[in-house]
Amino acid sequence: MFETDDDRLVFLSRLGEICGSCGWRLHAWVLMESHFHLLVETPQPNLVAGMKWLLGTFSQGWNRARRRRGHVFQGRYKSVPVNGSDADQHYFRIVADYIHLNPARAGLARGEVGKLVDYRWSSLLSYAAGKGPVWLEMQRLLKSFELAEDGRGRRAYVAWLEARAANNGGKIGEDAQATLQQGWYMGEQTFRDQLLSLITDRQGEDGQTASTAECAQT
Repeated sequence: MFETDDDRLVFLSRLGEICGSCGWRLHAWVLMESHFHLLVETPQPNLVAGMKWLLGTFSQGWNRARRRRGHVFQGRYKSVPVNGSDADQHYFRIVADYIHLNPARAGLARGEVGKLVDYRWSSLLSYAAGKGPVWLEMQRLLKSFELAEDGRGRRAYVAWLEARAANNGGKIGEDAQATLQQGWYMGEQTFRDQLLSLITDRQGEDGQTASTAECAQT
């Protein structure tokens, strides 16, 4: 999917556009060769509309540059609700670590290959530098690890990930891996009950699931 750096830059540009128009808040991201991961917060119920625009516009440009037609992505993207409440940051941390350690697990940033922060296509580079695109919010992730929202906190977070990448190739612990694979949500039973309640409430409106809010595209 990302054959060249230009492909990656275009995708990030489109991602920035959709964050601005849909009000998305990105906390972590990584682009791999054949896929990407986003830890995204959607204050408005517009994930479906936003992803449709993001993937659609990227696909159109990707095909146009290669003078081809057809699908670029294989099927629908996978989305999993994650409990990000202040009372329970465990799952938020697991997902962020999983995303940032992707290059290490793929053998692209570990050992002799280089450090995680040497991998250009990840939000970890912004955490290390203390600056990034306007659509990346770093404060919440640092807060979830109870780290200061300054250089010291950011360095501690990066060092924690670098150690994991160097020592075990960025592998996720068994408990964390089980959590990632548990199903359609990530959280405690109470979080599951909240999600089911929301689904039930919206299905009760006109007997249909609630439609996603449209983004203000230009």
